[in-house]
Amino acid sequence: MPEQRVIHEQSVNILPAHHQQTETDDQCPEQTQQPMLPFSQDEDGNQAGQGIREAIYGHNQRDINQILENIVYLELLRRGYTVRIGKSNGKEIDFVAEKASQKIYIQVAYLIPDQTVAEREFSSLLTIQDNFPKMVLSLDRFDLSREGIIHKNLIDFLLDQGWPAELSRPENLVTMPITR
Repeated sequence: MPEQRVIHEQSVNILPAHHQQTETDDQCPEQTQQPMLPFSQDEDGNQAGQGIREAIYGHNQRDINQILENIVYLELLRRGYTVRIGKSNGKEIDFVAEKASQKIYIQVAYLIPDQTVAEREFSSLLTIQDNFPKMVLSLDRFDLSREGIIHKNLIDFLLDQGWPAELSRPENLVTMPITR
């Protein structure tokens, strides 16, 4: 007998509101911006929040990177940020989050087990030539921060209600030489 799953009406009603909020196509002077879709897409291009996706398809574990990105995306929206996908020197930046005069660049990874993965996650942020905070989130429990880019445990990020105040502490600011 197939398992019976129920999807609550409030979960489905949130979909159109997120689409209306993310359908703009603003340009940022340093990277091409693309609207960020609030939910993962399945093989047919259908979008689904994690609960809906699990209820319909199951097996969320195989897509852990995409799931973590969706969780961070929804958390940034919850915190009042406008979120976009960025590009800098041809490298994708998972999120460019903006709220009023604040901006932060975020990369999300499941784990950073070796130097190759660390290079991939940090290198796109290193190409950005402004002084806004840059952060890599992963489930790793040790600090891999480097060259002014903050590495933080993703769970700690989700639980940290004081964020982004920590990003403005002097030890976390990135200074770049001004070239003319």
